[in-house]
Amino acid sequence: MASPTIAVRVRPEIYEQIQARAAEEGKTMTVVVQGLLEGAVSVQREVGVVTPVVADKNALEGWQAMAYKAAKAAAKAQFLASMSVSFCSDVTRLMTSQQPPSANEKAAFMAQTDEWAENFALEYLEQE
Repeated sequence: MASPTIAVRVRPEIYEQIQARAAEEGKTMTVVVQGLLEGAVSVQREVGVVTPVVADKNALEGWQAMAYKAAKAAAKAQFLASMSVSFCSDVTRLMTSQQPPSANEKAAFMAQTDEWAENFALEYLEQE
């Protein structure tokens, strides 16, 4: 009994890439495509998630744009968190001693807070 068949239309550049790979490896295009499909399915089963395959430049640029947006959002979040800590420091000092912290006290406190935040982030990122 013959195996089930899948017919797929691809862009001409993908067709050419598969054709070139088949020629390089001395295989038929069918064998190359079967290997690609079997590899993709086995990777998804091992990892347990759908793994995105970046097949063209547009998809890669999309991932780069998302990474840039994520980094920009993280920077904004860090800035807002730092401002919140600064504000809380000022309010706490005003409530306890009726005067704002001096520039040196505030700079030392913010440096300590930044160091703590960086250490926390590094530990969090290194967790499995």
